[in-house]
Amino acid sequence: MLFQVCWYLVGKFGLWPSVNNLVLSFVLTELYNLIGILPAAFVGAFLCKGDVIRRLSELFQQKVNRPVVRKLILAGIWIVLFVSMNLIHKAVLTLIFAVLSFLIFNLWEKGKVTKKIWLFLGKHSTNIWLTHFFFYATLFTGLIQKAKYPLTMLAFMLVLCIATSYVEMVIEKPMRKVLKL
Repeated sequence: MLFQVCWYLVGKFGLWPSVNNLVLSFVLTELYNLIGILPAAFVGAFLCKGDVIRRLSELFQQKVNRPVVRKLILAGIWIVLFVSMNLIHKAVLTLIFAVLSFLIFNLWEKGKVTKKIWLFLGKHSTNIWLTHFFFYATLFTGLIQKAKYPLTMLAFMLVLCIATSYVEMVIEKPMRKVLKL
């Protein structure tokens, strides 16, 4: 945690060295970016290792036994978080707000159809995350923008990424057998 605070201060006060070598500059920039997002990985590991979501869910259900009241409480907390984040605008708090939003989402009781949708998206989430950039910024620049409107662009992006995810899964399955992973 102390390392991350120091890292934040290095970036905040511009203490990061400037380098004229293109390759070294690239490596240092990527290292800087990597170290900057490590707290998110640490928090995710802690939440997973400590089984925090299940424990919080059980505790929340014990303390508040009416589902409607639980939803109202979670919605109220999220609204306060959303308003606070938009009023404060401090990047250093973004991780805290993101983690709390993640916890609220996971504590929110979902219907059967909603659960199935999120489980489906969760199955493909890593592949969506890894491939979406290709469809809007690198290999297929301008393709997503042909959908014109934000919601249709998002839907088009999801269709392309999920289709790509299925292709990746078809390729990955025999590779896993060969490598015996």
